[in-house]
Amino acid sequence: MYGGVFIAEETIRVALVGGNGPVSVNGTTASSNSTFTLHKGDRLEIDAYSEGSIAYLAASGGWSGDPAANVKRNDILVSNERTVQGNATAQHLSRPPQSLATGKIRATHGPQFDTGLWTEDPMSVLAERNRVGTRLSGKPSIGFQEITSEPACIGAIQVTPKGEWIVIGPDGPTIGGYPKVGVVIEADLARVSQLRENQSLSFQLLTAEEALLESERQQNETNSLASLIRTSAQRP
Repeated sequence: MYGGVFIAEETIRVALVGGNGPVSVNGTTASSNSTFTLHKGDRLEIDAYSEGSIAYLAASGGWSGDPAANVKRNDILVSNERTVQGNATAQHLSRPPQSLATGKIRATHGPQFDTGLWTEDPMSVLAERNRVGTRLSGKPSIGFQEITSEPACIGAIQVTPKGEWIVIGPDGPTIGGYPKVGVVIEADLARVSQLRENQSLSFQLLTAEEALLESERQQNETNSLASLIRTSAQRP
């Protein structure tokens, strides 16, 4: 995230979650991964993030203008609510988002899994990364052969002739002719999106059964958090 400057047009509640970096309100240090109140004229500044690469800023009542188009310059936060309900003090996540979890990226076998192509050695994130895919450094593959193009899914790990690995993102191709040696498990897809250029990472193989259990565990945590949010919003 490149950061930005945002001005509140009236009293609103905002939430900022995702990567970590310098945040301030009217020059006073604030915190990422928290929710707090802005009053009319307050200036929210978000600097370039030092951990993670994506953050989400939500405002009660919505936005004036297109925040996606103006994220690199001043923008306006506006609420349709004339009064803001609830506690006006800042509230913070009890732990970092799952997308910032550390450790190996977990994956299952791909349709062209091959011990000669697969490696759990450390790799580095290359500059070519976006919603289409994340490219990782590697080494030339011995015996590499392209395959007939076939369907590919989000999280599929393709190996190029240079040995680079490409993890397909949400806007990535739906077919591909590179061998797919693995697939990032659903529970770790958000972690891939938070990777930064030159960051080191490695992979760990899981069985399909283990991957499903991790997905169920993460979904249960998400459901519990959503339930807690709904309960808090209903309090007088």
